[in-house]
Amino acid sequence: MDDHRQKGSKETSKSYLDLLVSEVDKSKTDEKYKRLGITERTIIAQAINFYLAGYDLSASVLTHLCEVLSRRQDIQDQMHKEIDTVLDRFNGEINHESTRDYEIPYTLGVIKEALRLFPSGIRPERMCTQDWSSKQHGISISKGTNVVIAAWAANRNPDVYESPDEFIPERWLPENKDKLNPYAFTTFGFGVRNCLGMRFAFEGLKLFVCNLIREFRIERRSDTEIKYKKGTAFLVVFEAPVNVDLVMRT
Repeated sequence: MDDHRQKGSKETSKSYLDLLVSEVDKSKTDEKYKRLGITERTIIAQAINFYLAGYDLSASVLTHLCEVLSRRQDIQDQMHKEIDTVLDRFNGEINHESTRDYEIPYTLGVIKEALRLFPSGIRPERMCTQDWSSKQHGISISKGTNVVIAAWAANRNPDVYESPDEFIPERWLPENKDKLNPYAFTTFGFGVRNCLGMRFAFEGLKLFVCNLIREFRIERRSDTEIKYKKGTAFLVVFEAPVNVDLVMRT
């Protein structure tokens, strides 16, 4: 792994690669890291987990999204129109520039709605590392307590989302942004312990969905159905394949 940072420079890209290189350096010299048993192997394992978890989440979201689109041709029509318009301006290329949030607001809304309704981790957990309390809310959490976020329920809270169980991409459009509480969307968590792969997930999902919708129309089959394996805390474990038909656009 080459360190592409310039020695003596105070500026780095702060990319994931930069952070990994920095953490590997720390594992060799930082006394706290040595005390906690954090080694170069630990950091490499975390990097691998980052990509594996990212692909699992993306695959789960795309599976659910294809099932939804197979019964919502009206949403596909809107996506086709938006993506075709963008491609006309970007010479038919789907890349980082043509899939910026402001270029494809409706398609991004479709992705966010799938993430809201079908969070891969329905009950993410974090362990409290020190005693904490809030006088304002009258809440205390002891060190060592597992704090569980009910992501599935929070993302469908009727006090926050109108018609919470319905797939409505329009709720995420820029003109409706102020109507939503930013802390009600719990799919990626919040604060310094939120999902490290959030940006990675959005980037990959946008590129995949735009390429898929550009080429195909998703149609439902007689055996299209989602069944989860029971007893899992993740929506990435399906009991059977989810089948849809991909029909080339003419």
